[in-house]
This record gives sequence, structure tokens and C-alpha cells, in this order.
Amino acid sequence: MRFGFDDDQIEIQRTATALLEARSALDRVRENAEAGTDDNGLWTELSELGWPGIAISEDFGGQGFGLVELAILLEQAGRTLAAVPLLSTATAALAIQTAGSDEQKERWLPSLATGEISGAIGVAVNGRCEVAACAPTAAVAVLFDEEGGARLVDLADALVEPVATIDPTRRYSSIEGPGVELPGDTDAAFDRAISAMSAELTGVASRATELAVAYVKERKQFGTPVGAYQAVAHMCAECCLVLRAPAQLPTTLHGLLTLTSPSFLRPLLSRISLQLRAHAMSPQLAFKLTEGLASHGKLTRTGSTSVPSWTHSCLAVPASLAHAWLTALPTALVRPTKLTKTDLTV
Repeated sequence: MRFGFDDDQIEIQRTATALLEARSALDRVRENAEAGTDDNGLWTELSELGWPGIAISEDFGGQGFGLVELAILLEQAGRTLAAVPLLSTATAALAIQTAGSDEQKERWLPSLATGEISGAIGVAVNGRCEVAACAPTAAVAVLFDEEGGARLVDLADALVEPVATIDPTRRYSSIEGPGVELPGDTDAAFDRAISAMSAELTGVASRATELAVAYVKERKQFGTPVGAYQAVAHMCAECCLVLRAPAQLPTTLHGLLTLTSPSFLRPLLSRISLQLRAHAMSPQLAFKLTEGLASHGKLTRTGSTSVPSWTHSCLAVPASLAHAWLTALPTALVRPTKLTKTDLTV
């Protein structure tokens, strides 16, 4: 089992970083956030490169890579707050590939893998999903339920209503309507969706922390960089510490989920994956992100030039994305029955 990227994965990471830094500059993210739209030009470009289907089998028009490669792309998309439905589409496609019937795969995967249509994913309670990211423009949604099942919803036949959240970089909606059960391993599909989400959130958190640390090195008070003061230094150090476990998800959690092992080891691997994803998706990470941004002081409220694109007034605070997933989406891929105290104990 590998715990590091191979040469091909390093090249994918390098290419993704260069492309998104050039195509998803924060001014462009801000423009789309203020307009309330996705970056359709960037989405077309990423679709032509095969990003939505990177983890989908070539039999269905995908690239035939795996979860590690998908995590690499999602982490870089998170770092740049790319205004595209990559996470929702890739996870919906992955869930259908993992737990869908042959008919469901043949109907939806080719279009999702090429980016011709986008997808959404969420959790439904009593048949209704209260919040699903990118649902307003999606054609299909995968909705998990509290009993461990999942269903496929054609959004053309569903009631999709806009929902306002604190995250301006994505469009959210509630979903209510009939669906068809996914007959396969929905627990495996759920695990993969969570690990993908964790990868993107790691990118968001990493970039936010880097900006906070860089700023406190430059900002001076009484002639001394504010980062030299213990309270600020500890704040940044705690952000870095909280990020350490999620940063290992692309190579650790994905390796566990794809590892071929004797059946008696699967319960242990499942519990390890639950511990890792629970840490990565914990409210503590969102809280520390917000706390780290506080190191910018009033600049995070006034939009001053030192940190213009990452302030709340500029509509691209990375904590907004993290908080939207972690608190504005209390049921979005965090089924209470999946994260009990017993489950989190190895």
C-alpha cells in the first residue's frame, strides 16, 4: 500500500495547480460569487480535460483513474475556491458507479463523466434533502438516507428550491421528489463521497492557513510582526495542527478504501476510515479556520487591500466554504448513524 504519490500523480497535481491558479484567480471567483453563477468557461475546460470522470471507468467514458487522483484534483479546486460543480458531479458519479445498477450506470455515467451534465449529492430525511450543493444546475442527485440506503433522483422530476447559505461560491437547493434505490454497496459509496469532500476541504483549509501565516509575518504592531505575539502564533499553530490529519486523507483514507484485504480486516479498516473522516469533517476544523482568519483583524470585515480576495466582504472567505459544508449542511453526508461513539472506537 502506497503512502505517497507516484510520478504520474505528482504530475497531475502539478498540472492541476498551474491550471487552477491561472484560470480560477480570486478576482474571477469573486466575480462569479457576486453574480451568483458558476464559472461555465472553466467548467467546460475542466470537462474537456476529463476531470469530472477521472475516477470513473473508461467503459463509461471516464479516465479510469482512482480515488487518489480525484482527491488531488479536488484539493487543488478547494485551494482556489473554483466556482465549478466538480465535487458534486464527481461524487455523484462515483456513488452511481459504486452502488448503482447496470441500467443506472449506463444512463447517467457517460454524461456525468464528460461534464455534459452535472450532479448533486446530499442526505435526505423523511424523503427530503434540505441542502444540496450545486443542485440548481444539476440533472441528477444521489441522496443518502438515515437507514444506510441511497436513491437516485432525476431532478427534472423533483422539486428543487433555492436555499441561501453563508457560502457565496456555490448555489444550494433543497430537493424533494421520487427516486430509484441504488441497489449496491451504499456504505462504500458514502465513504468515498466523504473522503472526496474531505480532500476539497483540506485544500480550502490549507490555503486559508497559508494566507493567515503570511499575513501575520508582514503585519506589524508597535514595530513588531504580530505573528511574534504568543496569542497569534498559537492561533496559527493550532490551525496547522488541526490540518495535519486531513492532509493525509488523499493517500491514507483512499488507500484504505481501495485496499484489497481479507474480509475479516474490513470492519477495522471501516472504523479507521470513520475516524479519519470524522476528524476531517469536524466542526473543530471550521472553527479553527474562522479563528485563523481572525488574525487578519478588521481587514476581514473591511476588505482592505492586504487580503482583498479572502475577506468576507469580497465574498470569497475560505471559511465560508468550510462552514457551509460543516454547519449549514448538518445532514449533508454526515448521517448520524454513521458516526456513533461505538463506530469511532477501534
